[in-house]
Amino acid sequence: MVLAAVGGGLEAVCRQLPYQVNLNGVYRTGFTGCWFLEDGETVTLCEEDTGRFPPQTFPKHKGDACRVLFIGGSSVRLPGHRGWPERSTIGELPVEVVNVGVPGATSLATTLRAQAALRYEPDVIVVYEGHNDLAQWSFGSGEDVVQRDQRLARVVLTLERSAFFRTLSWVAELSKPQRKRELVEGLRVSAAVVRPEEAPIIAAEVLANFTALVEAAGDVPVIQLVPISNPGRAPIATVTDTDFQRGKRVDEQVLAADRLFEAGDAGSALAATEIALLADNSHAGAWWVKSRALQVLGRGPEAVVAYGNARRLDAMPLRSTPAVDDAIRAVAADELIDLPLLLGADGGLVPEAFFTDMVHLSGAGHGELARIVSARVQEWCGRR
Repeated sequence: MVLAAVGGGLEAVCRQLPYQVNLNGVYRTGFTGCWFLEDGETVTLCEEDTGRFPPQTFPKHKGDACRVLFIGGSSVRLPGHRGWPERSTIGELPVEVVNVGVPGATSLATTLRAQAALRYEPDVIVVYEGHNDLAQWSFGSGEDVVQRDQRLARVVLTLERSAFFRTLSWVAELSKPQRKRELVEGLRVSAAVVRPEEAPIIAAEVLANFTALVEAAGDVPVIQLVPISNPGRAPIATVTDTDFQRGKRVDEQVLAADRLFEAGDAGSALAATEIALLADNSHAGAWWVKSRALQVLGRGPEAVVAYGNARRLDAMPLRSTPAVDDAIRAVAADELIDLPLLLGADGGLVPEAFFTDMVHLSGAGHGELARIVSARVQEWCGRR
């Protein structure tokens, strides 16, 4: 009783203090920034992304319009009417967009954020995520690490509601020199290397998290999108060959093949990659050049397979792999929108013009997603 009284008193005092910090994140979960903050009839989802995006604000209670919750990572979160969620209001039925995407959010962060947002009564939920689970995995991590991090994330979610805990976090932050914080963050990012054999573990985590999201949604329909990635950007890292001289020779062959492709000779580029792959069939870069050459030569389905190999063998995949794609396809959502299949040119790769980098969408990409999603949103809103 005494401890409870003391704890309650500390909590009450800390709620009056301005000295609080929102948690910077939980390793490999994508929890960054603050949670939903209610102020009268307004709800704010604070942003963590170094001030690039302003806080997101929406009414606590929905009006007559169909309230659609868009959730995921940076591919969802864009301010104003630049992003595809905000453009997905097109149609006869009025739609209220509630965009609670947060850059860096993994499937776990997305799921828990969606669960928390259900109290704001969405009529439809649209989920777009799959890239960040791979980006935030560390070299050599196993299933025990995944389970530990999921438990840690849920503990932090509970603690983050406490002003006393946020005040302690603020004090702890003062004890860390800025340079040290930057160094630690840089090391965390540079360690995001994934071995091919870890892909099934990551995919299983994605499937479990998004399945939990659908179950938590209950009667609220969930539209699950299979994410897309840029086939025109090279894999970040190829697993180093144990035979250094052979690895160097294959790298040179792949570079020559890429130059042939850029010069407009897709046929010769394809032949060169076949030679390189005979020497090292696990070379992600060789599969990447081969996929682009196959696409140009009108062999779209083969290009998809080759590009899938490039993504699967990429040692630092900042985009979803085929295993993650298939896990998302297995989620029992009310509707699945398979974007790689819908947007693939001639049955092959998604056009590079839809991207600004490996995974983030260009204006053309946002337009295409808005066109597809708005039609589906209109139908689901009409059923409510």
